[in-house]
Amino acid sequence: MAGTYTSHFGINIPYGIAHSAKRPAPQAVTRIDDEVIFLAELSKKGSFTEISANLSSIFAEKTLNTFAAQPKKVHVQTRVALQEAYKSVLHKEFSEDIKYVELLLPVQVGDFTDFSVSRDHVTCVDSGCENDNKISSPKQCTPCYATAN
Repeated sequence: MAGTYTSHFGINIPYGIAHSAKRPAPQAVTRIDDEVIFLAELSKKGSFTEISANLSSIFAEKTLNTFAAQPKKVHVQTRVALQEAYKSVLHKEFSEDIKYVELLLPVQVGDFTDFSVSRDHVTCVDSGCENDNKISSPKQCTPCYATAN
C-alpha cells in the first residue's frame, strides 16, 4: 500500500516526526518516495553545516515547532542540503522504508482559532450544529469563530 503514494514525494520535501524499532526516539524526518530519512541523524553527519540554525538539535526535538519557526532562509538552505544529500546517497544510512516507520503528530498545538465570515462556511457550521441547511438569521451578519486551548 505504501507504494501507492510514492509519486507525491519527489518534488515536494515534506517534514514530519517519526520513530521506528531501529530509532525509538521521535525525531524529524522527511520522505522521498518510500524512503523516510531521519534528519537528526543525517544532520550529525555534516549535511547541514552551512546552515546558521543548529539543525542537529532542532531535528532531535519531538515536534517541528522550532524548525517551523526558523526564517525562510533556513528552510531554503535545508531543502538544498537535503537534495544534495539525496543525490549523493549520503541519506541511505539514515533511511528506512515507510512500512517500518510510525509517523507521529508533527507539531505541538498550543491553541486553535477557526474564523470565517464566509456565508458557505457559516452555513456548513450552522447545519453541523443544528442539523439543517439554512443559516439562522443572527449568524448572517455575525462572523463565525471557534477557539480552543
